[in-house]
Amino acid sequence: MEGAWPHVLSRLPLEDVVRCRRVCRRWDSYCGHVLRTCRSLDVEAQCGATISDPLAIASVVDQCGRSLQSVTLRVTAKNEKYSVLSSECHVTSQVIRSVCRRATRLRSLRIDRMILTLGAIENFVHLPATLQEISITNCLISCSTYDVNTIIQASLQKLLDKCTRLVTFEITGRGLCFDHFSLDTAVMSRISNSIRNLSISAGNSLKIDELSFLKHKRLESLTLRRSFISAACLPFLVEMADSLQHLDLSWSPNLLDCTLIGQLPNLRSLNLGNNRDGVTDESLDVIAEQCCLLETLSVENCSHLTQRSLQKNSGVSNVDDEVLIKLAMCSQLNFVELNFCRKVTSRGLLTLLRSLRNLERLEVLGIRGYSHQLLLSCNHRVPRSIVCDSSIPTFSFPIPPIPGTASVVSA
Repeated sequence: MEGAWPHVLSRLPLEDVVRCRRVCRRWDSYCGHVLRTCRSLDVEAQCGATISDPLAIASVVDQCGRSLQSVTLRVTAKNEKYSVLSSECHVTSQVIRSVCRRATRLRSLRIDRMILTLGAIENFVHLPATLQEISITNCLISCSTYDVNTIIQASLQKLLDKCTRLVTFEITGRGLCFDHFSLDTAVMSRISNSIRNLSISAGNSLKIDELSFLKHKRLESLTLRRSFISAACLPFLVEMADSLQHLDLSWSPNLLDCTLIGQLPNLRSLNLGNNRDGVTDESLDVIAEQCCLLETLSVENCSHLTQRSLQKNSGVSNVDDEVLIKLAMCSQLNFVELNFCRKVTSRGLLTLLRSLRNLERLEVLGIRGYSHQLLLSCNHRVPRSIVCDSSIPTFSFPIPPIPGTASVVSA
């Protein structure tokens, strides 16, 4: 029976296991064994009462053993509208020191919607070299002066120099969250060649104008929003054509020609939104013809596109059947929005439906060429979800005559 207690206690929530240590010495020993064998710690999910107290978080981490391989420090927003804003909970030097001291074989560190103090970032250099994932999202980094920025950059550089097995590196959030923090190529050049997923979106804090730090990398996913790269930087992406599948270069004001992106045939998702001058009909035609595996394409607010452009944004009246015929070349697309594209007829829709065999959702509000009879002409299963005018049910019911009024008979 004695040997069953550790097994029983291991079924309890981690927060209850910590409390059970206070029962007696024997339970303290049993619970200590359970905590020492814990491999993953999500503080909010497993010990929610401690997330607002850095000392309590550090205490929980200290009770875990060297088996700990994943640590998640996050605060989930109660209202999704505020999910991109930091909470008032802090990650301090005590927390990071505890992680460094106990999780000597740590592989993943995720921090979301927390306030990162300078002391915490300074202690990043002591994180183990076994790290494969570093994710800092929607956090507030305390960087009040440019001198503090120098300290933060030095700490990140040492951490990246140390982590030679890094697979995922992510720093994302709004520019105001980073204050005087500056993320530039001096930091990015330290990333190991083992990296596969790189996501950098630090708002106005991002100071990247070239991509030489991607040389010899084999990325599968790259997000680089609000950077200052130009068309001359795109050859570094072409070198990763055999591996790159997801690319986000939105809000890049200096990217005036996107044609070379067409040389990335394995792309499955592409976001070029808000590049008002860089996305033209010609460049988008090349991308659509050569990137045949595309499942998601976003060209929102690209003002130079005309009726020849492959658009999915609602309210673009210039889209016509020729656009849909070209769009049909992207055979892996699973979502198409054509709302109020009034030049589209049944011919273009039929071509689209017959070609896109993975299409799951279609939106065709305001398009007269669409009808349920059109679906019967298609020799393929229909999309699972269709949003259209004719799908809105109509109801008819009799209205009783108003008492005391005579019936009106037309001659």
